[in-house]
Amino acid sequence: MCHVGGVRSEVAAVSFPELMTLRSLGDERFAATGPRYPWGVLYGGQVIAQALRAAGQTVRADECIHSLHAYYVRAGRDSEAIELDVARVRDGRSFSVRAVTARQGTAVIATVLASFHIEESGEVLPSAKAPAVATADELESGGWTSLYDRRYAPVDEPARTLAWVRLTDELGPDQDLQACALVFTADDIFDDAVLALVHPGRPPANDLSERDWSLSTQSLDYSVWFHRRIRSDGWRLHDFRCRALANACATVVGEVFDHAGVHLATVAQQMLVRRTVAADDLYPGTPAAD
Repeated sequence: MCHVGGVRSEVAAVSFPELMTLRSLGDERFAATGPRYPWGVLYGGQVIAQALRAAGQTVRADECIHSLHAYYVRAGRDSEAIELDVARVRDGRSFSVRAVTARQGTAVIATVLASFHIEESGEVLPSAKAPAVATADELESGGWTSLYDRRYAPVDEPARTLAWVRLTDELGPDQDLQACALVFTADDIFDDAVLALVHPGRPPANDLSERDWSLSTQSLDYSVWFHRRIRSDGWRLHDFRCRALANACATVVGEVFDHAGVHLATVAQQMLVRRTVAADDLYPGTPAAD
């Protein structure tokens, strides 16, 4: 495991738009790459965001992502390009569905099923309400990368994490890119809710060097439901709760709000949770632990 201070500049050397720039391989196949991360393997949120970006390249311009469901299969290697193979599951009048397989060589590292929907008018009813928390300007800045700023808000409820996150780069009006940014950043908050359950009262670490490494967490799957068109390059509040921890698997569910309290998305992830094991068992670059 590398110390964050020695790797942060390598992660920050890539802007988010550059990270989401894919090279076409023809036949709706794309190539992507990733930087070196502090923990030695690819960040899962990057792989899923790039898979979503690939899927978005194959749908009509008037369609926006409304949901995705992903499985992490293996840890990805930063030394090797990722091939994203998009399959057209459905092209309907108002919905399109794409299945994306992310590979390195012959090994599948993730699968994503993404559904896109044309914008429709209709009733807009109240949904999740943003909690009353300190503003981002009142909180300490931190995190393991300069790609985005992460600021934790105090919380007195076990198994809950509140965090403001803002992407460093301006993304403009590209809705697909905005959605990819939300997927990318939200994936960083899930394990904090698990740690809050196991260590109630302990403030979340805003730096990898401060994290409690007696507990290992490894993402198994990831779902996102987008409720409206979004801008992801402003402050977003993540309100995440660990709903269950059993059979070494934790289930975390959360809501993402914009700075004005508008409910942008609902997210969920299941994670493998174990007491400390050897680093080779945590990130082997081979199939995830059964």
